[in-house]
Formats: sequence, C-alpha cells, structure tokens
Amino acid sequence: MDNGSNSTLNVYPNLEAIAEFKVLTSNYGAQYGKNASGTVEVETKSGTSSFHGSAFYYGRNDFFNANSWQDNGQGIPRPTYKKHDWGYTVGGPIYKKKTFFFWSQEWRREIEPGSTIAQNVPSDAERGGNFNDVCPVYTGPLSIPQPTQTALLSPARRVHRL
Repeated sequence: MDNGSNSTLNVYPNLEAIAEFKVLTSNYGAQYGKNASGTVEVETKSGTSSFHGSAFYYGRNDFFNANSWQDNGQGIPRPTYKKHDWGYTVGGPIYKKKTFFFWSQEWRREIEPGSTIAQNVPSDAERGGNFNDVCPVYTGPLSIPQPTQTALLSPARRVHRL
C-alpha cells in the first residue's frame, strides 16, 4: 500500500515477472489498510540457485484491425494503430547460492492517431496578472464598494490591488 501517492498504483510489473497474484474482495486483514471494496496483491518472481530468464514480444498492427461499418461504407481506410511491447527477465545466483537476483525490463511503444494531450496554459491576460476570466468580481445588486478587477501578482507581496 502506497499512501504517499494517494493510494494509486505506481508500479506496473512486467507480466513475465509475476509469480502469483490474489484478488481479495472482502474479509481481509488489517495489513491491507483502509481499502473497502477490493485489493489486488501481486508477488514477483525471485532469483533461484540456477540461471533462468525469458524474452517476449507482443505486437499489434492496424493490418489486423477491422474497419468500422460507417467508415467502410464511405471508403475511409482503417486508422493507423501500432503497439509494440517487448522485454526480458533474467535471474540467478550471485554469491555461493545464498544470494540471488532477479531483473525484469520492459519497453512499450504505442502509435494511435487522435491521441492528443490537452493541457491548459495561462492566457495572455492571466500571464499579465488579470484573472477575471476564472475569478470574476461580484457585481450584484448590493451597493458594496468593489475592488478593481485586476489583481497583479508580485514576488514581494502575494496579491496587491491597483
């Protein structure tokens, strides 16, 4: 359990490196913390007294994909999609058959059209210190004196109004 990252999974073990796994759905012990609905427990392989290893490759190509019915009717070709996943594992003894090692490494490459990353960036007004588009000033029916609408950020003081 990793509480430091908001209990999210940070380690994605290689499938060739998994020795066994358990899916716990209810009535599990206190060592699993505050999980309510389910827990997946994964144990990885370890080194042994003899050398062993494996290599793998998983490939997927748009050549094997089917086209959608709508695109096929309009003569639109299949979208490009390529996925490559390859890696290896190796394990064995280090010292007098009492100390062992196990190493796993994996690479992934996926090419999928239309997979863009949308990232918000500050507008020109926000870069100048004007945040009225995200934090509008109240202009209701009450006759309360309102500060000016431009807030400038300065390194000396957090916020000062003009």
